[in-house]
Amino acid sequence: MQQSKLESLMEVCTKTFFGFILAMLLWILVIEPLWGWDIPLIENFYITGIFTIKSIIFGYFWRRMHNAGYNRRVYLWILQQIQVCLKYLGSYLK
Repeated sequence: MQQSKLESLMEVCTKTFFGFILAMLLWILVIEPLWGWDIPLIENFYITGIFTIKSIIFGYFWRRMHNAGYNRRVYLWILQQIQVCLKYLGSYLK
């Protein structure tokens, strides 16, 4: 099913928003107590925010690539590279 650009952006933002909340909770409830790090909440918010923005941008472009069919080209290229490596490895082991 094809998505519009706006639908792709909405999907990525929704998933990333919930990922942001989960990351903040994970940091506060697990990481800080286990490692004994005491980072102020506002700094935690900024750090998590930077990675959240990266996730939105990356997720949006990744989704658009899949909708445009570029994923098939990438997968075919990867399969070709694996075949070349296997052929080279096979001739090397003989």
